[in-house]
Amino acid sequence: MFVLVGLLGCGEPALRAPEPDDGARPDAAPASRDASMDASSHDADAATALDAAPATDANPAPPPLDDDAGAAPDDAAAPPLDAGSARIGVFVAQGYAGRSVRSCDDGRSWIDDQSMDDALRCFEGTDCDHHPGRAMGIVHAGGRFVATFGWGAGGSVRVSDDGRTWRTTLADRTFGGVAALDGRVLLGQRAPMRSDDRGETWTEAGTPTFAPWNVRATGAVPLAGGLFLMVAEDARDSDLAFGDGAGRWSNPSTFPAECGQGVMDAGGIGHAGAAMVVVGADGIACSSTDGGTTWRSSALGTATGSQLVEADGALWVWGGGRRYRTVDGVSWSSEPTSPPDVVIGAVARAPGGTLVAVNAGWRGWYAQQRFYRSTDGLRWEALAPGQFTGGHPIHGIAFGEVDASACR
Repeated sequence: MFVLVGLLGCGEPALRAPEPDDGARPDAAPASRDASMDASSHDADAATALDAAPATDANPAPPPLDDDAGAAPDDAAAPPLDAGSARIGVFVAQGYAGRSVRSCDDGRSWIDDQSMDDALRCFEGTDCDHHPGRAMGIVHAGGRFVATFGWGAGGSVRVSDDGRTWRTTLADRTFGGVAALDGRVLLGQRAPMRSDDRGETWTEAGTPTFAPWNVRATGAVPLAGGLFLMVAEDARDSDLAFGDGAGRWSNPSTFPAECGQGVMDAGGIGHAGAAMVVVGADGIACSSTDGGTTWRSSALGTATGSQLVEADGALWVWGGGRRYRTVDGVSWSSEPTSPPDVVIGAVARAPGGTLVAVNAGWRGWYAQQRFYRSTDGLRWEALAPGQFTGGHPIHGIAFGEVDASACR
């Protein structure tokens, strides 16, 4: 399952992050999709590590993270999953400023909301797009949630067995997304990292090549024996690498420049039938049916505000007040969503069919933040006040099973 953020919506552009500190070209200049924001004016704020923010009863801090910047110590290694223990499905949402919040009741309410600093207000003096707590992706792999944080500043990779208590297994690195497939977890970057023990330890995963500098999205598809895909783009060009996640990487012979534009903010990587699919925030959908060697593009006709969701062999994505659906990555049908003013952003679907989402749109957070629930992706129910707390922008959502005792 892939998780990529959806912060576009209502026609609002998303901010473009600058070249990351980790392995970036020293002469790279930051770029922005939103001319109304000057990313350079927030550099001092973005460099502030919010882990040091004091905790109060009104501003609870996350559980303390390991001091070890590399692998977790031996005594912190996760025990093997007990196949006989009772399990329960949980949604975990990942947000800016290191935020996480979870639902143990099929998306009807959200609890255990925590962040680096609950008092911080993103984009009101602090550029949360270029920040150690910038949410960059979350997946569920082998009974564990794995999340990567940070962009344009030293970040971290954190793991949790229950979606509530987190610890760091890799520090001072930034990545363009995370994906999981068949027990392997990949952190996307020009120098990607992989884990074969549910995010406990990390090793280098080869050196893929890209024309643009920054990898901005990472995904995985169970096609051609199982492949990881990474998309790099710079608003002028885009490129893709695909491989086994262990070090063998290839590039397509054709990958149109319009493919994957804005994919860091909305859209994503997935598969529909035998097709690999990349959808950008601008509504351009690209697909490959030959194992990633050649790609063709098509247009949805509207910008997307959400991430991609795989549902019963099809792919869904939302934008312009409609849900778009494809079974081949080329032809898309659409239906209107209701209520008509719902703008879907970060979204996830449980195997049983329940979908949860958070609203997209610039400034659609804090008092304006809304959480939704649906069973078909068309009719959405807004959760009542008190069932969630508006907070830092939500980047993505993952679903997974945890020990039932973790939700009592």
